[in-house]
Amino acid sequence: MSKKYVLVIVCVLLVVKAFSQNYYEDSFNDLKDDKYYPLIDKYLGNGDYDSVVNLAEPAFDYYFERGETDRAVYLFNVCMYFPTAMGFSDITMPAMLNKVEFLESKTDTLNIHYATTLHILAFGYKYYNEIEESVPYFERAIAIYEKTETPALHLSSIYQSFAPLYVYSGDFWTGYQMYQKALDIYNSDTSSYESFVWKKKHDIATVEMGIALAMEETGQDEFSYFFNKKAFEIFCEYYPESVNTVVTAINISAACNRMGNYKEADYYANKADSILKADYSIDEMFMVYYYILSESGTARSKLGDFDSAEAKFRELIQLTEEYYQGDNESMASPFVKLAENYYDRNEPDSALLYYRKAIELNPENVNYQIDIAKVLKAVNNYPEAIAYLQNVLNTISSNNDEGVLSIAVPCAKSISHNETGFEATALLTGYFFELAKSENNPEYLQLAVNYSLLADTLILKQIETTISGADDQTIASKYHDFAGVAIDASYLAWTQTGDVKYLNNILEFISQSTSVKLNSETNTNELTEKQLSLYKQTREVQNDLFVAENSGDKDLSLAKKEELFKLNLQSFELSHELQQNKTLMYKEDINSHPDIAHIGNLLNDDEAILAYHYSDTKLFCLFISGNDQELVVTDINDEFFSVVSDFYKEIKIADRQFSVTSARLYDYLIKPVADKLDDIKKLVIIPDRELNQIPFEALVTENKSEERFLIEKFEVSYNFSISIWSRNKERAADFVGNKNYNFLALAPVFGEKNTDISDTNPLAYDSGLRSNYSDIMDASRLKPLPKSEQEVNEIGRLFKNKKLKSKVFTYEDANERNLKTNISEFSILHFATHGYSSSTNPELSGLFLYKEDKAPDYGTDIPVTDDGFLFAGEIYNLDLNADLVVLSACKSGSGKIVQGEGTLALPRAFAFNGVPNIVASLWKIHDAKTKNLMIDFYKNILDGKSYSEALRLAKLQQIKNGELPLDWAGIVLIGL
Repeated sequence: MSKKYVLVIVCVLLVVKAFSQNYYEDSFNDLKDDKYYPLIDKYLGNGDYDSVVNLAEPAFDYYFERGETDRAVYLFNVCMYFPTAMGFSDITMPAMLNKVEFLESKTDTLNIHYATTLHILAFGYKYYNEIEESVPYFERAIAIYEKTETPALHLSSIYQSFAPLYVYSGDFWTGYQMYQKALDIYNSDTSSYESFVWKKKHDIATVEMGIALAMEETGQDEFSYFFNKKAFEIFCEYYPESVNTVVTAINISAACNRMGNYKEADYYANKADSILKADYSIDEMFMVYYYILSESGTARSKLGDFDSAEAKFRELIQLTEEYYQGDNESMASPFVKLAENYYDRNEPDSALLYYRKAIELNPENVNYQIDIAKVLKAVNNYPEAIAYLQNVLNTISSNNDEGVLSIAVPCAKSISHNETGFEATALLTGYFFELAKSENNPEYLQLAVNYSLLADTLILKQIETTISGADDQTIASKYHDFAGVAIDASYLAWTQTGDVKYLNNILEFISQSTSVKLNSETNTNELTEKQLSLYKQTREVQNDLFVAENSGDKDLSLAKKEELFKLNLQSFELSHELQQNKTLMYKEDINSHPDIAHIGNLLNDDEAILAYHYSDTKLFCLFISGNDQELVVTDINDEFFSVVSDFYKEIKIADRQFSVTSARLYDYLIKPVADKLDDIKKLVIIPDRELNQIPFEALVTENKSEERFLIEKFEVSYNFSISIWSRNKERAADFVGNKNYNFLALAPVFGEKNTDISDTNPLAYDSGLRSNYSDIMDASRLKPLPKSEQEVNEIGRLFKNKKLKSKVFTYEDANERNLKTNISEFSILHFATHGYSSSTNPELSGLFLYKEDKAPDYGTDIPVTDDGFLFAGEIYNLDLNADLVVLSACKSGSGKIVQGEGTLALPRAFAFNGVPNIVASLWKIHDAKTKNLMIDFYKNILDGKSYSEALRLAKLQQIKNGELPLDWAGIVLIGL
């Protein structure tokens, strides 16, 4: 018995009540004196549905022959509806099919009673899950209802009963729209309820239960939790002992388990259990009790309370044996739960025993087969694990007759379940690789490589068609974990054969495993205009939501959550459409992605790329220059991670220990490829995870006695991934000399004009920091940045002296209005201000501008939020034509580090919007010292230097002036 079926039963009961109150009670008030109605009413009261159905035909014939068609159809519907709703469709549906055919030929069908006949017929099909047969009758019924004078509450209950049909059939968006129509009527109609507030609350809560179900089906667990909580609160207040209160508590528990909130999941499962046992017997509510045990056991297992979880699952097994004989899906699930519990407590043999029992009951469940493969691998039974995984792929592949092993040679492969397919192929990659190493078997190694390419294709297609509404960070993390094994397999194949195709595989995996989602977002060839529009709208609403929650505006927060959920539904619908329209092709080569030769051609003779990827035990560094390439693999352990962490801490406190730590990190990151750097002047660094926070320029080179920094030998720039670097390199505008440069700067300063902070003041360093604050909306707390005014004015004069366009806004002029009305005209944008970086909610990150007292009217073409803060999400919608953006603000390049994505910070938003070069800071920077570095940077640019060379020369000047790495190393170029 599936959860969907349980909820169908619940929805049936709700619709029975809605119809009885909204349709039958309001029609033909004189029926008590009717010839047939008293008998019908009597039989309904006794539950004698056979007698009710037997009265339907004579009652209909009697009134139809008298010309009272409406009464004839009405009584027929009364006789058909309740038996159908209570599960007697086998005796009602033949009669209804005959009556629908008869009425279409004999009478006007544009009336509510005929529509209700169609509705009952459709409902009968739906009850037995015959969705395709149900849909045409539902749609015909709703078309008639909407054209007739249907009572408001009756119409709302109709929408409510329609909605699950579409949810169960996979049309989640239509299902949601039906629920929303019902909710709108319930919220707007007051006359029908009169003083019955409890009834209105009940109706609203049941619709919110339905919306929550739609959210669950789309994978929107947060919104499923949100709407179930709203319904639960109503039921607790007005119907504390009802079955709906129990069901919503179970649904909340399930959503919490899926989101990893196991303590809350157990709490709501216990709430459901206590209400159920206080007011119902297990016999009458065994279906509901099934899910209480399941969710409670799951939560306790994940919390490490294995004994208690085992007791729940064993009781669940007893329940299924008593009530679910023949329902193999429901009987298998408890065995899987118990198997997972044993696996989590590190008892794989017991886990295998119960997984095998589950698969015997439900052999077609691919998820069970993937799970048992993992356990088999844990006990080193690779052959059987591989057999299960290959069966998974054969099950979900459209060309089963070829056999999954046909991917050992180039062929087309269409797999309908990207997520399941990726998991299976990623595991097969690892399993065949382990066998290849242990048995020194080249055939196994080739299978590992081929499966890795198929896994790569599957997850990238999943990413491309999921702009929002999915857990992007989870996908990125999965890809990153998979990439480590995939790189290992291709590396071994490359060392054994020397074939460059394996190095190209490595390039693909390293490139795609950094900034996984951003790779897709910035590859506009893969995105439709509708996807981009949805993505930008989503980012903006996310910003509004975070601001509302930060300010405590609960009403606005609720409105934004609902708006965000609608956008996510639209995105899900679009993703589904794109998935169906795309054929996944497996290819031996990966010509759709940049290869080693292509990257080498894009590099200048004195340039090289160092792309990094690391796992818990290995550090990979892919070196690419115009005429050479190499993958260097270094074994790592906890010391490596400690050195990375210590470097970032020590550089900011100017500790002498920093030099030692920096040299140790150099030995990990640069020394393995140092012999290839003799003719190289510029390094393009593609960092992985925490390495995004490391300024490589401050690494101390081999000549440690002189503390020679890497910046003294090389220009250094960074990028999100090789793919993004290569696309920007190909698209780069030709900025020759000074003629294409123009400059727009904003510096709010945050202080009185003509004031300064003395550099001799012992507190000047702290008070002059371009710092960030926890309360982003309280600009009054921001300290003045007088040097920022000097910075932008002096840089502006440099451009004017070269006869180049320059516009500088300071103080009250440095506002969002002036930014957004001028931004598209300039190739260089410069922000000298305070920044805010949020490691928990990256969308909250942004830049402070001047907040105007009254938001001006820009006109309809410029959507803006004039709150004095430029949020990351707003950047996605800016009309940018910039080649360079400089974020001269604290921690503008830092943020939340996500495995597979890198740093979620402001530069990412500008990169999405097409900016190829961004200068940002990795930590808090000093007002006066930053001013000097920035002026030197622009002088070098206007002297014809590249951005990376200009920044290097500016940093060398800082070193010459005796400044610490703290004051120059944290300002980095992400770009070309």
